[in-house]
Amino acid sequence: MLNNRILVLVELGRLREALATCDRVLALDPRCADDPVDAGYASALEPLIEHLQPVAWIHGHVHRSVDYVVASTRVICNPRGYADEPNREFDPGLVITV
Repeated sequence: MLNNRILVLVELGRLREALATCDRVLALDPRCADDPVDAGYASALEPLIEHLQPVAWIHGHVHRSVDYVVASTRVICNPRGYADEPNREFDPGLVITV
């Protein structure tokens, strides 16, 4: 059951899978997959998400926009990017309702 009382806002990505080349939208450039520094960007937190079932898990620290669902939790990252390296997928009007 979705827990509409929990909203998670964190710096690091929610799971390592977001870094790997897979069928999901990638949070990082696939050329970076399986890099030893991946742990600095994301952690394997699926069991925690499945247990707590927050309404949304919003994170930063990666350079691509993502918006997908894990269990019943919406996972979102919408980084603006750098001045000299903007994120073309950035949505300045992104608003979520919880």
